[in-house]
Amino acid sequence: MGTTNADQLLQQMLEHREVPRFIVAPAGMGRSALAREYAERNFAAAEVVWLEADANIVCELLLTASGQPATATSPSPSACAGCRLLVLNGLPQLPPAEAEQFSLALDEVLESGCEAIVICSPDADCYDLLQSDRLLIGSQDLLELHIQDGRWCREYLGNLLAGPLRCEIRAALALLILTRVGSCDELRDLGYQVSVELLDEVAQHCPLISVDISSGTYDATQCYLPAVERQLCLALCQAQRDADKDRAISTEELGSEEAARELCFDRLTGLSTWLFSRGERKRSMELLELVGRMLATEDWFAPDTVPALEIHNQATRDGRPAAWCHAQPQINEYVEPLQVRLFGDFEIIRGQSRLDDAILRRVKIRQLFFILALNKGKCVSRATLLSSIWPDKDEVHALDNFYTSWSRLGIILADGQHPCPYLSSNRQLCRLDMRYLQLDIVEFEQLARSVLFGLGPVEERLEKVMRMEQLYRGDILSFANENADVNQFREQYRVMLVDSMLAAAQLFAECGNQSYAIWFAQKALSADPSREDVYRTLMDLQEQAGQRTSAMRTFFNCKQYLANELGIMPSHRTTTLYQELILDKR
Repeated sequence: MGTTNADQLLQQMLEHREVPRFIVAPAGMGRSALAREYAERNFAAAEVVWLEADANIVCELLLTASGQPATATSPSPSACAGCRLLVLNGLPQLPPAEAEQFSLALDEVLESGCEAIVICSPDADCYDLLQSDRLLIGSQDLLELHIQDGRWCREYLGNLLAGPLRCEIRAALALLILTRVGSCDELRDLGYQVSVELLDEVAQHCPLISVDISSGTYDATQCYLPAVERQLCLALCQAQRDADKDRAISTEELGSEEAARELCFDRLTGLSTWLFSRGERKRSMELLELVGRMLATEDWFAPDTVPALEIHNQATRDGRPAAWCHAQPQINEYVEPLQVRLFGDFEIIRGQSRLDDAILRRVKIRQLFFILALNKGKCVSRATLLSSIWPDKDEVHALDNFYTSWSRLGIILADGQHPCPYLSSNRQLCRLDMRYLQLDIVEFEQLARSVLFGLGPVEERLEKVMRMEQLYRGDILSFANENADVNQFREQYRVMLVDSMLAAAQLFAECGNQSYAIWFAQKALSADPSREDVYRTLMDLQEQAGQRTSAMRTFFNCKQYLANELGIMPSHRTTTLYQELILDKR
């Protein structure tokens, strides 16, 4: 716990030890920790009785502590002998008659000379009149201990959303956090029936939200949003589904289960539009993007795909975070795969439609797609995209440009009827969903791996090299010279091609097919005339095939290229090979 505010609260408790101290706050706010620290500072362990309260026996426990006869469900009087501090942790909500009995028993405890601390949640606290002289430590008091701790805010919200809240409170909580600032009237205009009384209830469960009952307004800007945004949207959607069931709306009346599902998401889309009209463009785009991902996920409402607490990062047996270990979403068979060709002329095809022209017209959208495609489904940080595509802009303007380009790219790739399923983003990381993409560079890499690592029979490897030659219609994105990342990948795939061609040449030579071996070596040379090892391989194969003159001509071509392009002479190994050809020593 923090020191300054915690010390002040502990001092207050010490100064009011003759009255019951009520710590009234939702679970997870450190209420038990405060009571425990008070007990450790002021009492020996044997002088403290700590009771985890239960609705069935709490009154008997207090009666026993005050010297009344024990009942069958309560501990024996000796259990509280020598008690100087009684702590009741988690007092449940009691009916009025039992609450009054509890209050009387609490008075008996105090009159016996024992101090008392009662810990409960706001909905269980009905003792403001029954214990009018009590010291009340509420949610706002405890909030001061944590408000600067972003991690605590995330965990608190996550636990709260995963806890046993009533459906309408969970939905209202999600709505307030997603909209951040507003009023009951504005929410009603959006189709949400949120009363002032419900606002007050939400604020009691989540003190991070401040509410003005008189004006019916709220402020949830202190809530940490990104880590629990998916849970918030899910809470709103589930509340809508539950409300439909309560009103006995059948799937036939809604049209279909899919129609009912989209009805939930229409509400979220409305929220996004409202945020945009209010000038919160960034928040609007983020929410709209999240809605698109939800629509593209078939099993969004399945319990096993929604972690109870997405904010925790507990490792599993294989070392991965727990949130990564849920069942992967199934492939949507109705999504048309994108065929993306990056070698030579850029092509992107969905069904019978070519989409590359729309992407090529806008430089920044083109760069965004190329970087995502070249990473082959791997996550690319948003910071990397900003620095690579908009290096001359400050963060705010770069983000605006990013959201605009990301949205336009999604519109281009989508079919016009459904949200784009090909793009995926969790605010900080972006990628292409490879379940729905057929990338020529992915197939090319798989083929090269088999050839270069010697995987499979010789015949299969030779067939794979021929397939690589078909795929390689030219350097990747040969027209796109504006991005250093593209140039780096271009060199990488050229090296991969040349190495595979040389491997194929050696394989054909070992099989006794010299003409094919020479052909592949010449293909490798045409792909990269700067590599001396290719010249040497071709010279060696030509010499083996009896083409001594051709081998010598290859050497002079090598010498001329290196001199003209690089200003260097051939290496000792290449020169030695030429001398051996001259002297006929091979």
